[in-house]
This record gives sequence, C-alpha cells and structure tokens, in this order.
Amino acid sequence: AACSDDSGENDDTFATARNLTGTDGDRLFDGTICPADDDFIGFDVTTAGAVRIELATEGAGDLDIELLGTTGRIAISEEAGGDELIVQTLAAGHYVVHVYGFDDASGDYVGSINTTATTTCASTDDCPLDTVCNASRCVSDVCTSTSMCPSGHICPVAGPGSAVRHCAPDCDT
Repeated sequence: AACSDDSGENDDTFATARNLTGTDGDRLFDGTICPADDDFIGFDVTTAGAVRIELATEGAGDLDIELLGTTGRIAISEEAGGDELIVQTLAAGHYVVHVYGFDDASGDYVGSINTTATTTCASTDDCPLDTVCNASRCVSDVCTSTSMCPSGHICPVAGPGSAVRHCAPDCDT
C-alpha cells in the first residue's frame, strides 16, 4: 500500500516545522511518516522547567524522535519498535521535535508535549541547560565577570577570542 503524507505537510525541516499553539501544559500532535519523510513539530517553553515528550506508534514501523534546540540536538529516543519518550529540563525558548522512521520505517503516530514550570531550585543541577541556580531561582548562566555568577561559581575565560562565557562551579569551593 502507498504511504500518504499527513495534513501537517510541509513540515519536513527544522525551518518549516509546524508549530503547536499554546504555551505550558499538554499539547497534542499527530501525523504520518512515509519513507524518506520526516516531520518537525515546533513548540515554545515560556518558563524554564521539565518537558515530557511522548510518541505512541502502535502498529507503526520503528519511529524515533529527537529534541532539537536552535543549536542542535538536545536529546534523542530510539526505542526499537516501541513508543518513544524524552524527559528533559529546558530553559524558556523555542524547540522542535523531529519524528523520523528508522531505516525508512513508516506509519502513523500520536504525540504529546507536556511542560511543567520549575519555580525553585536547590542547586544548579535542578536547572535547565544554560542556567544556574541563584537564590533558589534558575537564571541565565551568561557572564562577563565572576561577580555576575552565584556564590560558589566563577566566570571562566573560554580561550582566545570573544567566546560567550558561562558561570561554572568553582572547583576550589
């Protein structure tokens, strides 16, 4: 049987991702993957927090997902022929879920994206990527001097040039 593209086309690249409406909470999406066809689904996170992405592929071939940010892959789920799950802590921003068939697998899928805001933190480990815990809040880790970083952190020089600097734990404390 021939495979027919879903109604979300043309969503075959990061740049042409179909964007889900809504902000935090549950957002649902569905589609069909055909051989040599990928789907990209964009969503926004308005407040840093936990994101849970699920993809159900009952009866479909081996479909996989990856979570992408503006700088590339953040996480991937490649279960062998089963449902897919990614759980990640993310900063506020725009992200894209890439749905694709392993080895040109095809089939229908349904998915959900659930976001839960992080309101407090006890340490930087509780915070999303590119943030640090400062006074129980996750804040940007971009810095130009150590005085911009929370206690127990430094603002290291990242080598020659004008590379962006990020607060990092001070190994001496």
